[in-house]
Amino acid sequence: MEATTAAQNLILRWDIVATNENLFDGEHRAEAERYLRAVKDIRQSESSSTTSVGIFLEMAMNRLKAEFRKILVTRLDEVDSDFLESSLSSISLSSSVNGLGDSFSVPDPGISVRNSFDDDVDDEEEEDIYRIFEKELATLDVVDDLRSIAKKMIASDHSQECCQVYCDARKDSIHNCLQLLGITKFDLDEILHKPWETVVVMIPQWIHAFKVCLRVFSSEKRLCDLIFDGLDCDRGSNSMSLSEQSFAETAKGPCYQLLRFAEAISTVEKSSEKLFKIIHIYQALRSVLPDVETIFCGPYCSSINSQVSEILSQLKEIIREIFSEFANDIQRYSENLIPGGTVHPITQYVMNYINLISEYKIVLSDIIISAPSMNDDASSNLEVNLDDDDGERSPVAVHLVRIVALLVAKLDSTSDLYKDPGLKQIFITNNIHYVVKKVKATPVLLEMIGRNYIRRLTGRYRSAATNYHRATWVGVLNCLRDEGIRTKSSTFSSGISKTTLRERFKSFNAAFEESHKTQASWIVPDDGLKEELKIMISERLLPAYLSFFGRYHQFIENGRNSHLYIKYTVDTLEKAIQDFFGGGSSSNSTHSLSHGVTQRRGKFFNLGITRSF
Repeated sequence: MEATTAAQNLILRWDIVATNENLFDGEHRAEAERYLRAVKDIRQSESSSTTSVGIFLEMAMNRLKAEFRKILVTRLDEVDSDFLESSLSSISLSSSVNGLGDSFSVPDPGISVRNSFDDDVDDEEEEDIYRIFEKELATLDVVDDLRSIAKKMIASDHSQECCQVYCDARKDSIHNCLQLLGITKFDLDEILHKPWETVVVMIPQWIHAFKVCLRVFSSEKRLCDLIFDGLDCDRGSNSMSLSEQSFAETAKGPCYQLLRFAEAISTVEKSSEKLFKIIHIYQALRSVLPDVETIFCGPYCSSINSQVSEILSQLKEIIREIFSEFANDIQRYSENLIPGGTVHPITQYVMNYINLISEYKIVLSDIIISAPSMNDDASSNLEVNLDDDDGERSPVAVHLVRIVALLVAKLDSTSDLYKDPGLKQIFITNNIHYVVKKVKATPVLLEMIGRNYIRRLTGRYRSAATNYHRATWVGVLNCLRDEGIRTKSSTFSSGISKTTLRERFKSFNAAFEESHKTQASWIVPDDGLKEELKIMISERLLPAYLSFFGRYHQFIENGRNSHLYIKYTVDTLEKAIQDFFGGGSSSNSTHSLSHGVTQRRGKFFNLGITRSF
């Protein structure tokens, strides 16, 4: 009885109404221990069922709740900006990618995305990463105080009040963390109605925040375990542990707040330029899925795991749809003529796009699990043989081959817009050469597309280059034929018809000048290809001209106005060929050609007949 009276007096002395002092502030350590014993004594007293004892217990619970809240607010080591910054710098994050812009706009040729999420990280490594970034929020003495208070409150049937105090205090801490990370409450409709350019900027920030918050949630879970684990053994085998309940009620709200952004991304309107950012979100969630399952284990947190799994499924589906729709975008694209026959913007866009796709080969192999049909109406006319020697292709690789084939078909139909048959072939040469070069520059893409298919495309652009020569230079070379120049008539002692010869030289001059004026305005952007085409011209034109001149120049040179017929040396022709495919205006190319002829007039006979080619 005396012990009960002493306990009641101690509780009265520390009544929350009577004093603002704190028992657990360090100055009253011995008193705090006596207070906890007093609570136990009253609860176990013979008269514990009386009204007065109930009043004293309620007073004690109010004091303990206040002490519990005070410790949580003032004595824990909060998650601060330093911890967040160190976590950000240590977490492997996806590198950013510039938006590809509107469909079929020309992307930055230097655009590149690297997959920085290691697909080979095993569960053990994930666990190590998870542990490294936990933060010890409380020292041992603080944990002891919190646990001692919680134990007394739970024993006095005030476990829910204890849990509520804990959750209220820790929720504020987590929301403060989100604010430090720049994360506000996401409204689904608001995100869906934002311009994509705005959302793109938010995605890396969200990935950073989500990964860091997992470390925060892990730290909170550890704190819950330290305080509550083992204190609720009398709650029944089917009941949820107080530790699990406290953590779930603390973390679920902020976690749902974070996941709402990813959920919004999984329902955005589909378009090709969104693919890679959506993959970033998917990778971010997938890479931390083991952490999510570890942190949010238990039945009360199962809804978090279910939501993450559902979002991943939705992201997979939208990635599949965008991936398949990209081929349809190519088919729907309206052909438009590009001046100069240069590489078409659609070629640049598609090849940069599939080059990026190849960098996500591993993750896409898990998402794209079925190959497109090559027997549908869109594919029936494509020159694709998937049974060649390139081996069995993955579904992603088959998609890429089909995309390239659709692109080539689109280029063929676009080339028909060119009225000049030579320019049409230059357009085909430029664009298919660009496709081949892009594929060869990326080993992974070359492996996926297949070397045999690329050899066929190489043959295609070389064939187009040959067709260009036939369309543009056969007529010029025809001016240098011998037919009709030699005659058996006695009128010409030399057996040479000078009239015909003059006409041949004049025809050659006119034909070459027209070719120079026209082809100097054509564009071949690749320096290597440009040089190949110039060499092809030189190897056919210069020897033919040199041979023709060697046989007949003496019949013109001594006549009047010979310069009107013999206007070029091999050197001037060779220099003029260097003007080809540079995209210059016709007036500039004409000026360049006439300037070269004027400079070299009178020097024709230093031609160097013995020059080898």
